[in-house]
Amino acid sequence: MMSTGRVVLQPYMVERHPAYRAQLDILRELSPSITVNAVFPDDDVEHERWAPRYSGIRRVVRYAAAQMHGYRLSRQRIDRHYVVGDFAPRMHFLLSTPRVHVDADDPLNLYAGIGRGQVDGAHCRRVALKLLAAMRAGTLTLSFWTEAQLRNFAATLHPSEAVPLLERGALRAIPPCIQTWPVQAQIGRSEALRCLMIATGGKFWHKGVADAMTAVHRVNQRGHAVSLTVVADSVPDAWREFASRHAYYRLVGRLERAELDALFLQHDVLVFPSHHDSYGWVIVEGKARGLPAIATDFYTRPEIVRHGEDGLLIADPFNNPFLPIAPLAYAEGFMTPDGSGGISVSPLIEPYVESLVDALARCHHDRVLLRSMGQQAYLSTAADGRFGRAARLAVLRELLLVPATRGT
Repeated sequence: MMSTGRVVLQPYMVERHPAYRAQLDILRELSPSITVNAVFPDDDVEHERWAPRYSGIRRVVRYAAAQMHGYRLSRQRIDRHYVVGDFAPRMHFLLSTPRVHVDADDPLNLYAGIGRGQVDGAHCRRVALKLLAAMRAGTLTLSFWTEAQLRNFAATLHPSEAVPLLERGALRAIPPCIQTWPVQAQIGRSEALRCLMIATGGKFWHKGVADAMTAVHRVNQRGHAVSLTVVADSVPDAWREFASRHAYYRLVGRLERAELDALFLQHDVLVFPSHHDSYGWVIVEGKARGLPAIATDFYTRPEIVRHGEDGLLIADPFNNPFLPIAPLAYAEGFMTPDGSGGISVSPLIEPYVESLVDALARCHHDRVLLRSMGQQAYLSTAADGRFGRAARLAVLRELLLVPATRGT
């Protein structure tokens, strides 16, 4: 362990998100010998995508502010820099500092101007090599939230480049943590199965909102009492009109954090059939309140939901983490309200929709399973659970308190 007095830690969160904030909240629990500075830039909104006048320009300004702040810090004693979420090339000025840990929730957050539909392999390789050099020098440690994300990044390196870093622990996966909610949802108490769907950032199609609405319509047509609350800031008019015809839908716009917290506790299961996510933090938020999830097995999802234990996984019909975002996105080309109170579904995704219907019916019928999954979801966020603080803190202490070992 370091023996030169207190360690000064500077945290950064360029893109504001509750998932990132949850990882920053535990830093003060690391050790009495660590002084944790205020997060920079200022953290003043619940979610970047729901912030007033959100735009790419705002993020550029925040990167510039972080860089200027970093230069000022260079004249102060900062022993460790800790970046959660985005660490695009504009933040590489931190690589010249004595030590930085990047807590990335997806490899795409390491690159410049790249989305899932615009992956430039040559650019990814160049960035990976720069990070590789810093990890070899002992000035950088890099972690991802899942093994799938870790493999995604390591694929940009040759085995001879990646393996030594993995062996030293300079490159690894560390699951995120969340604080268990003090009140657990009392699931399975209502005759109806109360489902909750949350889709922020205008991703109606990518998050699978249409999929959930279609499955809920079908399961009700077959005699199961299932309701669906959709929290979304962008619902197409045709789907709004369809929802208005059926009492089992409730569409809600943007909510304050306290309102959203209360909504979790009023439901039995989180429905998240997303086709386009880096992680799926809302599932972990649901776990912290005791809600199991019905979700697609997309990308990182099997590392978040254990099928039959704390939720149900169904096969994603697209199963491509780099499927491009297009004007006609995902399920938009496969399902649509037919104008007569029903929904037309393409035969190409019919088996998928039916598997979602089956999962809803199973949760409605088998309340013992539902409550068991909810209890296991809740326990997974306890201090010593899969998404609890203890395991993450233990690894962070190793990374942030033990001097780096330089590689070759």
